[in-house]
Parts: sequence; C-alpha cells; structure tokens
Amino acid sequence: MAASASASAGAGRTFENIYHQELYGDDYRQRTIIPGLLEYFRDPSAANARALLTTLRIPLPYSQLNATPSASGRRPSASGASGAPGRSGGAPPVPTAPPEFFEVHKRIDCLHDILGERIYPDVAERVLRGAPVTPEVNARIREAIQKNNATFRDRERGNPANAMLTAIAEELSGISRMRFQLASPPTPTPQAMLSDAYLVSLLQNWMSRPVLEIVLDGLFAARIPPPSERDQLSAVNQSKVSRSLCVCAFLQLALCDWKPTAAAPVAVTRVAFLTGDFQTLENPGAEAFTERWVRRIRSETAAFAHLSPDQISARRVVPKDLPSLRATPFRSVTLGRAGLTVAVGDRAAISVPYRAPAVSPASAVSPASRAELSTSYKKDWLSDVFSEYLIAPPERRKSPEWSDFIDALITVNAFRDAFKAEVALARGAVFITVDALALVYHQARAGAAGGGLMILPTGFEMLTMKYYAPVSAAASRSRPSAQRASRAAAGI
Repeated sequence: MAASASASAGAGRTFENIYHQELYGDDYRQRTIIPGLLEYFRDPSAANARALLTTLRIPLPYSQLNATPSASGRRPSASGASGAPGRSGGAPPVPTAPPEFFEVHKRIDCLHDILGERIYPDVAERVLRGAPVTPEVNARIREAIQKNNATFRDRERGNPANAMLTAIAEELSGISRMRFQLASPPTPTPQAMLSDAYLVSLLQNWMSRPVLEIVLDGLFAARIPPPSERDQLSAVNQSKVSRSLCVCAFLQLALCDWKPTAAAPVAVTRVAFLTGDFQTLENPGAEAFTERWVRRIRSETAAFAHLSPDQISARRVVPKDLPSLRATPFRSVTLGRAGLTVAVGDRAAISVPYRAPAVSPASAVSPASRAELSTSYKKDWLSDVFSEYLIAPPERRKSPEWSDFIDALITVNAFRDAFKAEVALARGAVFITVDALALVYHQARAGAAGGGLMILPTGFEMLTMKYYAPVSAAASRSRPSAQRASRAAAGI
C-alpha cells in the first residue's frame, strides 16, 4: 500500500498534527499514514521495530554510543548519567516530597487533564480550593491556565501549559531532572550519547534482578479491534495508538540490543510486563498485540535466551497488585471488588464503581455527571463536569453534594493516574510511562531509589526520554524549599 505523502515529509510534525490533517480524507481507513506501523503491529519483530523507528527518524537505542567510542577506545561511562537507577524489592521507598506536595499534585493533575479546553477562573479556583499553595505558586498555575486559554486551539505549535504545570510540580517536589530530546542527527551529540549511557546503566540494573517486573503506564488508551475485525488500519491510524506502538518498539530494542558481559551478567529468572489499567476495560487488539510482542522479545533478546515461554509473560494490573493504600497519599481511598470508595472530609464516603452504573442514582448533582461517575470515565467527560459546574447556580455549587462530588472526582482522577506508579513502588518494579506528571509523582514517592523512565515519541524526529536524578538528603535540606513555603501558607 502506498505511503502517505505526509509520512515522507513529516520531519518535525507530531502524530496528532499528521492525523488531524490526514483524517479529513474519506479513505483514511485504508491509507497507510506511517509506513511500517501496521506491519509492526501485526508482527512486532525486532526487525520491524527497527524499520518503524528508522522511518520516523527516531534514534535507535545505543546507536550513538555504538557509533562513537571515545578516543581511548572506551565508551563513555554511564555512571554520570544514571545517578541511582532504581531498586528491586526490599525496603519500601522513602519519599523526598512532603505529604502536602501530593495534595497540590492532585490539583495540578486535574487541571492538566482538562487542558485543551478553555479553563475559566471559577473552575481553576474550585480545583485549587483547599490545596496548600503559596500565592507565588498560585500565580504560576494561573499563568499556565492563561497560556492554555490562548493556545489550546493551535495544533501546530502545541500547548505550552503542559510543560508549565509539569515544571511547577517538579519544583514543588524538590526533584531534579535529566531530559533528552532525541532525533537522528547527522553526527552523534553529547546528549544522545549520554542518553545511551543511561540506558546501558538502566538495563544493567534491570538484568541484575532475579524477578524483573516492568509496569507500562499510559499505553493503548485507545481501543484496537481484534484481528477478526477489518478496521485495524484505522485503529493504528490514531495518534495514541501510534505513540504506544513506538514506545513498545523503542523498549523492545533497548532489551534486544543490550548485550550481557562478564561485568554485567544476567540474573533474571522471570520477566513480567504489567499492562492495562485497574478498571478492567476491554481492549482485545492491544492484548493480542502484547502477547505477540512478549513472544518476540523472548525469542530475540540474548539476555532472555535461557528463559522458557512460561518465564516471561504479560498480564493486566489488578487492584490486589496494590496491597494497601495506608502508606500512600490516597489513604482516603478504599479499593473493593466492584469499585472504590472515597472518604470526603468527615462526611460519608462516596462510592465510585469501576464501570458507570446503568441507572442514574437520585442526586442533586447533574444527572449526567453523577450517573457517569466511575473510574472508567473518559477525559472529555471531566471537562464536561466542570462546564456544568460553571453554569450551575451559586447555591447549587455550594451544596454539600456538589462539593463532595467535585472533591471525590479530583481524588479519583489523581488515583487513576497514580495507580500504576503505586503498583510499581509496591512491587519494586520498573516504571515506564508516557505521562510527565506520572513520572513526577513516581519520583516524589520513590525518593532516592528513583528509577522511573518516560519514553514519549510524539512524531517524526520527536522522542523525549526523561528521568530524574535523585536528590541527596543534604541537598534537599540546603535547597530553598518550596515545600516549606507551602506548609507556611497552609499553616502546617
């Protein structure tokens, strides 16, 4: 099938922009927009992964490091890049951020999830109500909202409010970052070599674990049909699916192309990829792809050559993967078999099913909003709720039921986005995400252990790899503390 013209001239263009333009055509369902994408989906071999990333002009893992040994014949050391690349089981993590940070993060996460629509001052005030933020931080959040309101319709330039809100969360948590914006330069760059060196050190850490569990966060948010259906091409012709497949291709090559050495032997006896979400939503095409992907990784990864088929697998995360929430920022949440409950202040807890109820319960809150409150709501619905809040009469906004509903919704939204990070922390697993705020949360909870990684391909010649360098206790004490200012503002 012929490639779309946009694929061959796509340098610097995001998946979202490409598809926004291509999908105006009536035949997009039968048109290859990114060459190699459907082939990789159908057969996720290392060769197809390499071809897909090469088409997108995204650097292959280790390519810069392999191409450029140092003048002395030795490759650059990974130690300067890695800091502390993570932990495996053992003692629980010790968070570096104070408890009140997570209350602020919860609100920032909510605002982040309604970016892309105009956010009115009354909505921002309601989301931030009760959060321990200083006037300075409040002003910076309002500035990010203003940027969103000015640019959310500009598909070409993107929305700078995302990065602004993430930067605020990073500074409040006291963590430091390393961020690599990767493309395929004509000659190796120090940044690309440093990112390869970090990958080497990270893989050495992973391969030293007898049980290697990798939690994958944010992949395949869009449904892919099963092989029996005919519109798989249109399914992969979605920006979120394209992004997920590219993450899988990059991670697959990072595993397949890593070579064990005498200095870095392999201790792994079992590998598990934890995927999906805790809401038990069905995505048959994604699950079938994951099974094919795992089989290919086992057969094509030298470090896993000794493993039998039953020693490397993928499964969905489930609530019991998180044994307790008492030591987390979500002590007000209780997980059940069919849903969760959220305690709001001193009042009765609000029940939130994993799936929306078939019949709307009697409620003073908008029937449409209250009926759809479940852990499986779509992000667009979150914006709809705040639109309804905006036009509600003042007396209704102030009612205990509306107040409890909004507070519970903010908590549920944050819990949905933090769940995978908490599972990784509870199990001592590797955490890989496409969500910058989820990476901030993981690092703030992990403390010096660190080890989280963001792999975010967004289009042609666009891939961001990001991780956080742990902050020592001494550095944390000597740093001007946004947390202390927040505590003072909140009277804590």
